[in-house]
Amino acid sequence: MSIYVFLATQDRIFLFLRIVFCLSLVLHTISLRCLIKLTPPNQASIRKYLIYIQILLVLSDFHMGIFFEPIPLFPVLAGYSIGLLNRFGVPVQVQLGTSMLFNVNVGLAIVFCNIFRHQSILPNGHALKVNKKVGRLMHWVMLVGTSTPPLIY
Repeated sequence: MSIYVFLATQDRIFLFLRIVFCLSLVLHTISLRCLIKLTPPNQASIRKYLIYIQILLVLSDFHMGIFFEPIPLFPVLAGYSIGLLNRFGVPVQVQLGTSMLFNVNVGLAIVFCNIFRHQSILPNGHALKVNKKVGRLMHWVMLVGTSTPPLIY
């Protein structure tokens, strides 16, 4: 079984990645504009979480579409990259760790958003209601705890 990737196949993959990047850049621009300019006043408290998620997605798209540019080698669980970071000599482990960091933080931001919405609908004095100091501590513990492994990797 050969895992060789022809240059024509590699060029098609890059073309596909660039098309997806351009389309997602347009959609990210529209989404950020709507979040910043058109958010209703009753959603202002959750807006910061949504903007954080959107910024992480933009950074992740830039990383995967320009800086990393991975080429998968199927059916083998392997791949290589020919992005800008690779051309500047950045190791693949650092590129992959950065990609993992962005993806983990997107998932964590979604969890924070759900926790915030859950806490906002609970009445004061409820057993599951968390005060602000404990909530901030939970945020930092989750953020540092999930961001450390990709940084160490």
